[in-house]
Amino acid sequence: MHPWLIRNKMRLFRSIIQLCVFLIVFGVLFDLAFAAIIVPFIQPTGAPYTTVAGAYDILLTSLAFGIFPLLAIGIILLTAVFLGRTPCAWACPFGFVEDLLSYIRPKKHVKPITRQNDNSLRQIRLYILIATILISTIIGIRRLQRSSTGIVGAFGPFANNSFAPIDPAATLFSFLPHFFANILFFLPPSYEKLYQLGGWPVLLWIRVAVLVIIVLVSVYVPRAWCRYFCPLGGILGYCGKYGLLTLKRNPIRCPKGECDDCMKVCPMGVRLLDTGAGEELEKVRDDNCILCLECVNACKHDALSLSFI
Repeated sequence: MHPWLIRNKMRLFRSIIQLCVFLIVFGVLFDLAFAAIIVPFIQPTGAPYTTVAGAYDILLTSLAFGIFPLLAIGIILLTAVFLGRTPCAWACPFGFVEDLLSYIRPKKHVKPITRQNDNSLRQIRLYILIATILISTIIGIRRLQRSSTGIVGAFGPFANNSFAPIDPAATLFSFLPHFFANILFFLPPSYEKLYQLGGWPVLLWIRVAVLVIIVLVSVYVPRAWCRYFCPLGGILGYCGKYGLLTLKRNPIRCPKGECDDCMKVCPMGVRLLDTGAGEELEKVRDDNCILCLECVNACKHDALSLSFI
């Protein structure tokens, strides 16, 4: 087998799984029906060809209508306890897009992010989580009180999902397909709509700007959105640190200080050699670990393994 295939066999296998999930998620293109299944990864419900609904979108929409999102919370927590952030690595469509961007990443002149900056940037997803849930809850309370006109009007079409304006997946898979379909198929003078771009609401420009920024940053920082901004990934990571499915490192086999191949291939920048202490030394407890298993494939000493419990 070619050395490149040996080094990247886990990555290629994961890409195949991601592609299959991607085709199923957007299966309406292939005459699959919408299944009303709630999935534990970011997937906009407004995407024109989706067959499933993202748990975080359902959670926020339920709150915005004054409904307690028991089902969405249950799916998120059960996934976190049993699988951790595994869906981020193996199923999330936007994560798949970020992984594809890694193939055009420049190999040189890219400085690694320091531990201090990495820890600071991880807090952003917590702020996004708190802000979006708080906004949706307030809107839901106002609707129950029959006094939501003002706040719903302020958020306009995003009143039902306060996460949508900054969700690059919603822009890429929902807004842009609707926009280009409108231009190419529904307006006879195709370019007439382009002259109206200046009249777009500010929030639409913010959506496009966020997507462009995330794509550009992801070229240089692997899975930048997943690392620092995704609120659902944050929930799965925080809970999954103490979940049943974990990555274990054998300290006897691991020549710590002499080899760091596992950290070099990690798309999430997890410092596997620095995780754990005392009795937890063998367990990789990091909320950014998505269990992609690239480190297991890269370890020449068979010191890393996947374990349930």
